Amino acid sequence: MANWVKAALGCTRISLVILLVNGATDVLADTLHRLLTAVPHGQIGADTSTGVFAVVDQPIRSYIAAHAASLPLSASTVSTFWQLVGLFGLVGGFFRSSAPA
Repeated sequence: MANWVKAALGCTRISLVILLVNGATDVLADTLHRLLTAVPHGQIGADTSTGVFAVVDQPIRSYIAAHAASLPLSASTVSTFWQLVGLFGLVGGFFRSSAPA
């Protein structure tokens, strides 16, 4: 096969990969945006949990409600972020992942 044909096929492949990556990043960014804007806008200071879960949940909700007033984020966004970080830590602990020292 001629070198110019190989070069043309290589350029075509690279162009297609760049096009697919560009489309994938757009889809990923859109999905992430929808996920972050789907945060519930509930009353954080309200007592909505009972039982054992309330022992952990209520002090944290009260702290977030008291200290989120000075933040540019809503209290429900901070609470959701706290829950996601906790879930990430739980999954990371399950897979024995830790930060390097």
